[in-house]
Amino acid sequence: MRTKEQACTAWREMCKNCSNHEEFFAGVCSAIWENTMPYIELCDEMCDKFSIATLSKDTVAIQELYKTANLNDYQKQKIKSMLKTNNELLLTLNPYILQEKYAFLEPYANELALDTIIQDRLLSLDDYELYIIKKIVDLSSSYGINSHRLIGTIIDRLGRSSIPGRNNEKFLEKISSLFDLIKEFENQYTTCCPNLQSQI
Repeated sequence: MRTKEQACTAWREMCKNCSNHEEFFAGVCSAIWENTMPYIELCDEMCDKFSIATLSKDTVAIQELYKTANLNDYQKQKIKSMLKTNNELLLTLNPYILQEKYAFLEPYANELALDTIIQDRLLSLDDYELYIIKKIVDLSSSYGINSHRLIGTIIDRLGRSSIPGRNNEKFLEKISSLFDLIKEFENQYTTCCPNLQSQI
């Protein structure tokens, strides 16, 4: 799991130096931050820049980021397809959740695109954590369980936020240790029982 230190620093600086006001944004009354771009630029990762922009609901910053984002054909195609059903999509979507490693979440993409907090946390997860979430999604789907709410709950608990006050550091450390333990067990299990590797 990424620590998102730069994003957390950018959020703190933005809160100290920028003003906000309340207005309706994507159908909900929200705090809208202004002039956030200098603080967004404190992040090196483009996905973190989009997280800060969408979480702060600074539409000017969001538009600026789309002008400079180097999106691949897969992301552009997904955005074009999703815009057909949601013309306000670009206000809340972090386009970096539209990568092939998140393809297993595609059935829930329209709902995820509206939840900036879950997108932000999703982008902090590493490949192994995503692998475990995919296993849970596959298992719940095989039992006919609607995975959307389950996915949101899991990502909300596992992921790290760009908003420092939303991170329970002790809990996140325990979660990280648990994943390390599962990974170690899985590696030992597949080493000693190679014929069963395909069943894991």
